[in-house]
Amino acid sequence: CSSDLLPEWKLKIFSWYFNKNTISFTEISNEILDFSNKTIIPLAAAVPWDAFSLELWGALVNGGTLWIIDDLYLTSNLLYQGILYHNVNTIWLTSSLFNSIVEEDIESFRGLKYVITGGERLSVHHVKTFLSYYQHEIVLINGYGPVESTIFTTNHKIHIEDCNNCNGIPIGSVIPGTEVFILNKNYDICDGGEIGEICIAGDGLAIEYFNNKELTNQKFKLIEINGQKKRI
Repeated sequence: CSSDLLPEWKLKIFSWYFNKNTISFTEISNEILDFSNKTIIPLAAAVPWDAFSLELWGALVNGGTLWIIDDLYLTSNLLYQGILYHNVNTIWLTSSLFNSIVEEDIESFRGLKYVITGGERLSVHHVKTFLSYYQHEIVLINGYGPVESTIFTTNHKIHIEDCNNCNGIPIGSVIPGTEVFILNKNYDICDGGEIGEICIAGDGLAIEYFNNKELTNQKFKLIEINGQKKRI
């Protein structure tokens, strides 16, 4: 962000929220992902997208290495070269791109340690195909979260048994510093079996939609849950 676009006080608040959620994200390294000084990940996402933050800071905050690519997106051939010549061991892919590489050349994943996918509902067929090849070699992670809660809100290490779930691949558990509530239209916590909406609170939740106060007021709410004020 530039001070030409945002006043200084907003830049400071933006930086605080952004850094807080990025640090929260890197804390999951001890549980599911092992971002460390051994991590080598392609920097392939578009700069405005929150996945860019995942690739950039997931590696650098933990002393890892970035492989910067110039192509528009990561192809199966480019992935193969990255693993072969640059020792890439971790990648992030949208579920659509993940599906495409699984169909085009599933062997191009070989040599990776972690594959993180998400951004859309996962295809059970493609997940099952991938895990049939790599369930004992590569950790496959479902990363879920809207851009309003930069990078991930929940994550789940996928097992091949998850493919038998009638509701699809689970989105998993919340990352540190984040809260998720299933609320009804009155913003009350849903009972078991009741249909509701996923609402997110905690570190890193966006402060606003830039220059759109009306939409901000419509989407972000301050409510009371279990006697505590929560901004969702």
